[in-house]
Amino acid sequence: MKAITFLALMLVALVGMTSCSSDDKESFREWTYTGNNTLTIDKEYDPVEITCKVTQRENGTLEVEMPEYQLNGTTIGNLTIGAVTIKNIMYNTETGSYYRMFGKDGLTMHFKAEGGHGAMDNDYAFTEDSYIDVKQSTNGVIILLNYSFGKMPMRIISRFEVAVAKDEE
Repeated sequence: MKAITFLALMLVALVGMTSCSSDDKESFREWTYTGNNTLTIDKEYDPVEITCKVTQRENGTLEVEMPEYQLNGTTIGNLTIGAVTIKNIMYNTETGSYYRMFGKDGLTMHFKAEGGHGAMDNDYAFTEDSYIDVKQSTNGVIILLNYSFGKMPMRIISRFEVAVAKDEE
């Protein structure tokens, strides 16, 4: 009898928690894309396949999560490009894309270069002129990250491109 009472109370508690939790959720749409990411530093390197997540919030802004990935054999060594999440990317009617200058947001990225001209392995703050541009292409999505760190003499341009079927948009 105690077991039945206990199970009945658990069921009531579970139903109560489920009904309350739906009131607190923000409305959003989310997509996960796997495609080719091409990195340009001193030159363009062969693409690396990565998976990115794009979330459209109720207010219409995007949030983009770029994963950590490796790129070997660059002029500055074997690289580990850290994960970064960029929020509040607003639609820009002039460019026809979602755009945000995120360098002033206080974001950092772990960046590692080894086996090249100099070793780097730390969390680095983006320079103020770092930006993201997200747009639909003829047959998919292009996410462009253009950034640098501190006194880095060159920019890093990451171009993630994926073909998307019309029913996935």
